[in-house]
Amino acid sequence: MRWLLLTLTAIHVVRYWLLPGLDSLWMDETGTWWTIADGWRELWVRTGMHPNSRFYGALLLGWTQVAGHSEWALRLPSLAAMAGAVAVLGVWMERRFGGGFGWAVAAMCVASPDLSFFALDARPYALAVLLLVVATAAWMSLCRQWSVRAGVAWMVSAGLLVHAQPLVATSLLAHGVWLIWMVPWRDWDRRRWWAMAAIVAGAGLVALPEALRLREIAGGTRTMLIPPRPLNWGDLRLLMPPAIAGPAVVALAVLVAVGGWRWGGWGAETKRHLTMGVSLALVMGALLLGYGLSAPANVFLHRYTLAILVGWLFAVPAVIAALTDARGRMRFATVFSAAVLAASVAMQGAWPAHADADWRAAMAAVRQWEGGRAAPVLMQSGLVEAAHPVRLRDARWHGFLVAPSLFYEHAGPTIALPYYVHSRQEPFFDAAVSRVAGQRFAAMVYADVPGTSTYIPRIAARHGPARFLGRFRRLEVYAFDPP
Repeated sequence: MRWLLLTLTAIHVVRYWLLPGLDSLWMDETGTWWTIADGWRELWVRTGMHPNSRFYGALLLGWTQVAGHSEWALRLPSLAAMAGAVAVLGVWMERRFGGGFGWAVAAMCVASPDLSFFALDARPYALAVLLLVVATAAWMSLCRQWSVRAGVAWMVSAGLLVHAQPLVATSLLAHGVWLIWMVPWRDWDRRRWWAMAAIVAGAGLVALPEALRLREIAGGTRTMLIPPRPLNWGDLRLLMPPAIAGPAVVALAVLVAVGGWRWGGWGAETKRHLTMGVSLALVMGALLLGYGLSAPANVFLHRYTLAILVGWLFAVPAVIAALTDARGRMRFATVFSAAVLAASVAMQGAWPAHADADWRAAMAAVRQWEGGRAAPVLMQSGLVEAAHPVRLRDARWHGFLVAPSLFYEHAGPTIALPYYVHSRQEPFFDAAVSRVAGQRFAAMVYADVPGTSTYIPRIAARHGPARFLGRFRRLEVYAFDPP
């Protein structure tokens, strides 16, 4: 059984954690590249304009100066962080529940589609998963028995989590909820309380520079990358993300329902882990709901619900450990891995994609069309959405808006088109299209269905017929030649 589980895990690693890394960067990853593309000084300037993580950018810039600037080089730090998170969680569960359970936990993590995506994303989310796993394990250890090592681990990881992903860091409130819920804190002496207060204050000091940076950005621009929108109640499905895949969430519900009568017989470790997982999931879910209702924005995204995912990763294995022996755990992990793999292949095919638009191939088509003669390119920028004309009129943002062309270069200039065009952005669309009058130029636009972009007919009405150069997943490239 163990060999079968190891084989399935290896297949998952290759299919989810290695093959998608061959994809081109997607839009947000090129935004990461913009942050670090021009060295340390510009990193500081650009993270003073944009909420991209300065801490993650510094780590990535230092790494790329050693490893180079390929897609793999940009993604490897995330892969290492996610592997570290899986290792920490596996070792933690192994020590708490024994019976070779670390392998089963690792297999469940590797099989997770969401964790796999974060593991290959040149964004700070894998780092946030690692920091939250370390902080949660350290907090549970601290609340059982004080130790300086666990205290320092929680203080540093909790503080750095604010630097990596501040919205996810708010889930640390769940640690306080869990302490009140499950820990005999009334028995603590004054020295213990002072020690706990000291590490919380220390974490606050670690986080303070990032909090001040984000406050300055919010006060200076009053803009968000994602336009406000009313809360969609369908978004609430993400409060139970499919990250340990839907089968694991269903398994948790079934196991709790069937085994609930055994609660009195469950060990203390099972109760501690289950309640910690539930605390993280419920607190983060409540916070996201609050954000959505008080300041409607697109916060119900998997990258912001990863704290809920981490909560389930602490809860589900604990319940499985309580209800099965060593052989049963292996069987469950093996069946789970096989089911997730089969479902994923059926839905996504044998070769999973990390990006929905192949910028590398699209820009190669542009370079081939240019033939060494520089020509402008109109790019429908996914990095500026409906509510942000301020970025279109500010020259400092130009590199960010055309970030894919910074990484995948071509000979001529790139001109950003708004992602959506509405009354406020119509002048910017007109100005961009007018800049290429009388020239040969290309246009790169999104089209979920081939040939359905609304941009191309509008551009063709001014500059003549378009010549189709190719479709690269959601991205289409057209050439326009002057009459």
